[in-house]
Amino acid sequence: TIISLELLVLIAFQVAHGYLYQQVAIFIALFMGGMAAGSYVAIKFLEKAASHLFKLLLFTILFLAFLSLLNGLWLPFIGSLAFSKAVFYLLAIFCGFLGGFAFPLFNRLYMQTRSDYKHSGLIYAYDLLGSLLGSLLSSVVLIPIYGLSATGLFLGMLNLTMLVFLSFAFFTTNS
Repeated sequence: TIISLELLVLIAFQVAHGYLYQQVAIFIALFMGGMAAGSYVAIKFLEKAASHLFKLLLFTILFLAFLSLLNGLWLPFIGSLAFSKAVFYLLAIFCGFLGGFAFPLFNRLYMQTRSDYKHSGLIYAYDLLGSLLGSLLSSVVLIPIYGLSATGLFLGMLNLTMLVFLSFAFFTTNS
């Protein structure tokens, strides 16, 4: 859902300012910088909080759901703010940060259940496949048909649903 959230930010910027092409490189750089920062912070957390990885992952998904829901509600109105460009740039960084933060957590949790590292690239492959499907679904179906607000709300609900399933799996195996 990270790539879909980033697409929401890009299209909302286009709607608010009327031009996006000149800013694409800036948005991509900010998103990638956020991913790098998120990965770095997650790796530091992994060293200190190894026993709380799943709870940290659940918190990350909850925050992503909250951000998606919030974007669904207020993203169409950001353009009317005097400092809207800064808000869009911060959203790009923050979306990247969440994606970068979650990825090492998923990797560590997956690798804790495996004794061999043959399948270590599997999560990356699934992440890329999810990005492909998410960007296609968002840009071809969700945003054009349902608009920015409904798509943001849908992404938030999707993340909340994933949070419920993961929480259920976690608490049934640990109780």
